[in-house]
Formats: sequence, structure tokens, C-alpha cells
Amino acid sequence: TSSRGQPGRRRRACGVVVGESKQRGGGGGGGGEPAPAMSSVWKRLQRVGKRAAKFRFVACYQELVVECTKKWQPDKLIVVWTRRNRRICSKAHSWQPGIKNPYRGEVVWMVPENVDIMVTLYRDPHVEEYEDKDWTFVVENESKGQRKVLASADVNLKRFASQTPNQVDLKLKLKP
Repeated sequence: TSSRGQPGRRRRACGVVVGESKQRGGGGGGGGEPAPAMSSVWKRLQRVGKRAAKFRFVACYQELVVECTKKWQPDKLIVVWTRRNRRICSKAHSWQPGIKNPYRGEVVWMVPENVDIMVTLYRDPHVEEYEDKDWTFVVENESKGQRKVLASADVNLKRFASQTPNQVDLKLKLKP
């Protein structure tokens, strides 16, 4: 028999992924335990001989501009920072239409909202550059308790990793 704590521990152990590795092929049916164990082994094999470094990234949301059509306008907008099974959501904010263009509105955070994550980046000991690690910023509309993805943009966190703490202003153009 197995205790409930063991599967949780196993999931956390394989939560960090190196680069853009391809998952196992095959159909998506069946096999509850063996599949995660096999992918965990594959991920560990990819990290053999590599140096790991943990980084703390903080996103500070300040402004979000959304352009829509006459047929549809968003209700409440949420910004989600996501990778695989990790999702960090902002608070829901109401969309305010503009005065000049009623189909182009914005959400402005009066007090900037900080969202932080811890990320492990890997690099080969013979190379200075870390491996790619893409996270995605997603804008979702929430209405009647349901969320719908409006737009997203990928951000490679290796571009912002450095030994000294620094701050970078980043303006993302999200794609539907």
C-alpha cells in the first residue's frame, strides 16, 4: 500500500523541466502511475552533469490594454503567469472602455500587483548561458465564473537571469 504523501512528493520532484524537451509519444489513454514515473526519469536524465541555479522572478503588473469588437467586450480580466501545471493568477479587474475609442479599453493597477515565482534554470558547466525556460503570460476573461483565454505571450526567463538582482521594464504584445 502507498500513502497519500508519496504521489505528491513525486510530482514536486518532477515539477522542474529542462529546456523544451519532448514528452513521450503515444496515445493519451490509460496508465496512471507509470507515465509520470517514466517522464520523471527522462527529465532527470536530461539534467545529468548540469548545474542548477534557482532564481526568483517578480512580475509587477501595471497596465493592460485590450482592443475588442462591437459584438463583444470583456467583463473582468485576469493575468495568468503559467508553465505546465503551475499557474499564478492576478486578481480580477474590470475592463474600462476608452473615451476616444469605446472598443479599446484598459485595466490600470493603481497599486502595482506583484507576482513572484521561483524558477530553476540549468546550464552545462562548460557554457555560460542557461538553457531555455519559457513561461507564458495569458490574459483571461472571467464572466459568470468561467474563464476564457483572450491572448498570450511567451517569455524566455533565461534572458533575465543574472547573478546580480536587476529590474527590467518589459512591454509585451500579446497574440490572440
